[in-house]
Amino acid sequence: MLKPVIYFKFIGQTFDTIETLTPEQFEAIFEQVNKHPEAHMALISLSKHFPGDKRKILSQFIECNWAELDDKVDISEDKLNYEFVSCPLRATGNCPFGENICMIKSCHQ
Repeated sequence: MLKPVIYFKFIGQTFDTIETLTPEQFEAIFEQVNKHPEAHMALISLSKHFPGDKRKILSQFIECNWAELDDKVDISEDKLNYEFVSCPLRATGNCPFGENICMIKSCHQ
C-alpha cells in the first residue's frame, strides 16, 4: 500500500517531501502559511491536537486544504490558494479537529 506524501516544490527546484525539507525550508513554509489570518487560526486549533509538533500541524493543515497534486501554486508570497478537499468527515460533522476550523475552502468560500 502506498503512503500518501506531501510534496513541496520551491521555484527552480525539484519536488521534496515534507520529511526531507531542511529546517530552514520547513520554517519558511510554516511562517508563510501562518501569516494569513484564517490559516493562523486553523494552525492554532491544530496545535491543541499536536502540541509542539509543527510538522504534524502543518501536514494536517495541508491535508485539509491542498490534497491534490496539480500544477497550481498553493502557497505564494501573497496568497494561499485553497482547494475543496474531499473529506468523508465533512458531511458527518465528525471532524476530530472541529467543525469548519481547518478546511478553509469549505467554510470561507
